[in-house]
Amino acid sequence: MKIAAVFEELIVWQEARKFRQTIDLLVKSFPADERYRLVDQLIRAITDSTNTYSTKSLSRNVDILSA
Repeated sequence: MKIAAVFEELIVWQEARKFRQTIDLLVKSFPADERYRLVDQLIRAITDSTNTYSTKSLSRNVDILSA
């Protein structure tokens, strides 16, 4: 199994990024009155999901796998 050198190589990060782009397109079609309610929550949630796979968490996960 190949270990990713940077988090951008993680398939899960790549898929989360694609999903985030899909959500971005979706929320643009929402009505204006949803802009500051549902849209804001969706954007924050999906952004957090891709940020989860940062360099810090990657190195922690590599340490766990290497043990």
